[in-house]
Amino acid sequence: MSFAFLGANASAQSLEIWNAGTGRMSYIVETTPAWLSAIPPFGFSDGPASRTAHQIGYDSDRLPVGDHAGTITIVDVAARNNPSTVPVSLKVGWVRVVWPIGGESWLVGALHAIVWESRGPCDRVDIYLRRPGESRYLGSAPNRECLNFWWVRLPQDLTSANDWTVWVCWSSCPEVIRSHSGAIRVTPAPTVKVTWPAAGTSWPAGKAGKVTWTCSNFPDAGKLYAILWKDWFSLRYLGQMPFRNGANSHPIHLPKDVPRGSGYRLILFWGEDLSIFGTSEGFEVR
Repeated sequence: MSFAFLGANASAQSLEIWNAGTGRMSYIVETTPAWLSAIPPFGFSDGPASRTAHQIGYDSDRLPVGDHAGTITIVDVAARNNPSTVPVSLKVGWVRVVWPIGGESWLVGALHAIVWESRGPCDRVDIYLRRPGESRYLGSAPNRECLNFWWVRLPQDLTSANDWTVWVCWSSCPEVIRSHSGAIRVTPAPTVKVTWPAAGTSWPAGKAGKVTWTCSNFPDAGKLYAILWKDWFSLRYLGQMPFRNGANSHPIHLPKDVPRGSGYRLILFWGEDLSIFGTSEGFEVR
């Protein structure tokens, strides 16, 4: 099976032919349809050690998107298996990355949308992030003959640089039918560090406390969601708090009906991506 990007010729292949029996085999190579060719179109073989290599060419630059079939027929009237026919399959298609277009700034560890358009017989694509000397596989996604949309999460250990490109490649031929975005900037993962309540804090139920924390590497100011956590059966939403990069503080009222005890933690989630959060040390509610 061969593949071609729409408007381009598929890569040539090599076909070796030889006589598996004895005596001289003199043959010709016939190809159909017209976009398929064999050079040279004939050959000789005196046995398994006498082989002729033929270049199989694909003049596919004018073929439409889709599946195309052809045949290679080896003809020697003296051969017992004359003629011998080999089927040929050629798939023509194209893909184009629509988003990102280049110039965007993406956060390590965060979710990001990728949009691409595709035409041709392909049901899956592979997605990569690449820069000179580095390539990271971001996953596989379903592909349809239309505009496609998929979310990817950037790995936490990704190098911060401004020359990354997003690649979308047909899974069946990733080096042939593929497309990439313009250069994007990858920046360090945002971080949230809760500094109060601290370890050993005793927070009275029904009272407000001044929660403090620091943020770094966020693209813009935003909101954090505050959750009181002790175990998966004791979760309490405490509200939203505005933040910016740097030191932050905001009062939070602890509900009066929170059961007294130790082992509580305050978790602050980023409103745009709940996988980015900060957790306080354990404290007591009294």
